[in-house]
Amino acid sequence: VLEMTADPFAVFRVEGGSGRYAVQPRYQPVAVTTGRPKEASFQWFRAGDLDLPLVVTERVDLGDRDRFADVFDETRLQEKIREPTRRPLDAEPKLSETLGRNEIVITGASPGRPLWIRVSYHPNWRVEGADRIWRTAPSFMLVFPTRSTVRLVYGRSFPEYLGLVLTGLAIAAAGVTLIFRKRDAGRRFSPFVLIQKGLRRPAMVLAPRAGWALAGGCLGAGLAALYLIFLVSFEEPGVYFRRGLDYFNAGDLARAREVWLEGVEKFPYSPSVDGSLYHVGLSWLKEKNGPAAREAWQTLIGRYPESRVLPEAWYHVGRTYQMEDRWEEARAAYLEVAHRFPDTDWAQWAGRAMGETLDAQWEQELASAAGDDRNGRWAEAAQEAARLRDQAPDSGRARTAARLAAQAFVRLGRWREAEKAWDAFREADLEGDFEAEALYGMGEARRGAGDWEGAAGFWRRAAEVQPPMAWSEKARDALNTLEGSPEP
Repeated sequence: VLEMTADPFAVFRVEGGSGRYAVQPRYQPVAVTTGRPKEASFQWFRAGDLDLPLVVTERVDLGDRDRFADVFDETRLQEKIREPTRRPLDAEPKLSETLGRNEIVITGASPGRPLWIRVSYHPNWRVEGADRIWRTAPSFMLVFPTRSTVRLVYGRSFPEYLGLVLTGLAIAAAGVTLIFRKRDAGRRFSPFVLIQKGLRRPAMVLAPRAGWALAGGCLGAGLAALYLIFLVSFEEPGVYFRRGLDYFNAGDLARAREVWLEGVEKFPYSPSVDGSLYHVGLSWLKEKNGPAAREAWQTLIGRYPESRVLPEAWYHVGRTYQMEDRWEEARAAYLEVAHRFPDTDWAQWAGRAMGETLDAQWEQELASAAGDDRNGRWAEAAQEAARLRDQAPDSGRARTAARLAAQAFVRLGRWREAEKAWDAFREADLEGDFEAEALYGMGEARRGAGDWEGAAGFWRRAAEVQPPMAWSEKARDALNTLEGSPEP
């Protein structure tokens, strides 16, 4: 829920939240042992279950292991992100908290049951009422209370105390210098006079060259700035994406992929990785290399299942399968988009693409059945055409498949099935444009089966179809032949 805006920022409140910094998590925490807490936290934040606290620590002592539902090292982190160990906790106790200056006081805690402190972790935090503070992903704190009241205080660290001491000494030195300067100004051997005399000769040497010294300092500062801008900044992950995009737009697809993949390797947990891998796939697709493009998108889907570009990655996976006439796999990818991202434009495009795959697959299989018919494999042609007739996406294609099935059954002398196929052909003729052809074919099937009376009945109906068609003429000729021939 939007609370306030202060351009370019906006502040939102999470609906259904407790409104507190300290809560009991839904599940018993799990812990990963790692020397890279930021990387592990970011992986969990991107793809893990955020209701399950992940403690990141260099080690978990044997006596602390029972506090966690699972303890594992960083080599198993991806496995545990996909299949985490969830151990539900009992209902949260009635907690209350008081915020003060650099402190949080929590009351109502249950000893031994974890408290998740949703405040940024820092080593300067100290705790009373728990034995230690555990760092949790993405950068929160967790404690196991030893009593009902827990107090967290943000204190000073050794570097801060050292800085305060050095600052105090500097102020004292400045004060002493001023005192000695006034008191010893006329003395020949006072400390202040001796320092003044000691610095006079270097000052006389440097004074004529002050301009050059200033210019050299400015030049050095400028070169340092250029180094930071052009060299150090290149190590920023977004730079790799933008540099690769420049190559991509210029048509140098191989170099673009090289830059993007280098950025992915150096900064595997940066948000810009999604765009880099996605565009690697696009670059392969522009070169008509479907398998390589699909591999890039499937890598993106596997590594970053919460990515904002997931809908289009799944859609393009379907496209690569469609390019290879792998219809079932293409439709599976499109269904993934439609089911998981129904409110996106990609879902609409996936729906249309599924229709395209059905049409293309049907046409391809019909062409195969027609080839069987031409090559004398009439049984295979009849069976496949009959199946396609039932699966046809529209009446026109159902009519085409039914005609092919009927013709194949006629060649096989399977008259009853031929008649059924011609009848299905007639039913698919919604406008009635092929009524005469269907009736003539059914008559032919009856004649083949030896039912001359039935054949004549169908031919008479075909001859009466209005407006007259070529098949009506053929039916009349067949009737004349039949009436002029002795009945078998």
